[in-house]
Amino acid sequence: MIEQYTIVAEKQHEEELMQHEVAYREEYYRDMERYQEQIQDIRHDMKNRLAGLLDAAEQGDNKEIQDKIQEMFGDIQSAGEMMYSANPVLNSILKVKSVKAYEQGIRFEVSAFVPKKVSVENGDMGVLYGNLLDNAIEACLRIEQEKRFITVETNIRMESCC
Repeated sequence: MIEQYTIVAEKQHEEELMQHEVAYREEYYRDMERYQEQIQDIRHDMKNRLAGLLDAAEQGDNKEIQDKIQEMFGDIQSAGEMMYSANPVLNSILKVKSVKAYEQGIRFEVSAFVPKKVSVENGDMGVLYGNLLDNAIEACLRIEQEKRFITVETNIRMESCC
């Protein structure tokens, strides 16, 4: 009887992990589609901005040139900030939780050196990081807004993975 219960519990756990993994993968793919759309928009806008920049250069308007270049750097930087990790599951979780934190006025910093493939099951990684970050966000909401911040540091060495 205990053996059957253990088997059922393990299957339920595996199914939960698979459901979490599917949800995180779907979120990751939606994020990647948004990221690609953003890159296409930036490329389209860049052409128009460069034309304006060339015009300002021909007229010798250094202030306008500086402003336009600063604007372009901002767009390039915002597009680059969307990738936190080479691991797609972790990256997806970090992006979703960073948006959630930002919406709550919480500073969110990430340093994640995690290879694309690791020995941790995707579902386990999703549950672990998802719960940790949800708890951190919840804890931040209990303190003054000026003091709210979350710092995530993850480093998986290549020899310890796969």
